[in-house]
Amino acid sequence: MAKVTTMEELFLDEIRDLHDAESQLTKALPEMAEAASSDELRNAFEEHFEQTVNQVKRLEHIFVVRGEKSTGKKCAAMTALIKEANETVSAIDEAVLRDAGLIAAAQYPATHRPVCTRRVSETTERSDCWTK
Repeated sequence: MAKVTTMEELFLDEIRDLHDAESQLTKALPEMAEAASSDELRNAFEEHFEQTVNQVKRLEHIFVVRGEKSTGKKCAAMTALIKEANETVSAIDEAVLRDAGLIAAAQYPATHRPVCTRRVSETTERSDCWTK
């Protein structure tokens, strides 16, 4: 990460991190839906996918309005969480057990999102990042 010296840079860094995390989820969620044997679980992943796509669009709008690029930051935490989820699920052949593994694996990214969102919110509360 480049040296951050202003609240504006911190804000953009946090938003880029969140954008990458959400973008990674848009790739992982369809795979999780496909791996699910339960229609209810598959539908939940598909619904979460739609919500995540909308979140990515909202984040991209922030970058457009601010005249900034959304790229340049990789969310290492989300990469690791998705990798771990994939490893867990690929190790399970039995459908019901795999669904349980999918549910457990989905909890990690689901808890990461509020943490990222809170960090961005706290950053904006302490600065005038939204006024640009």
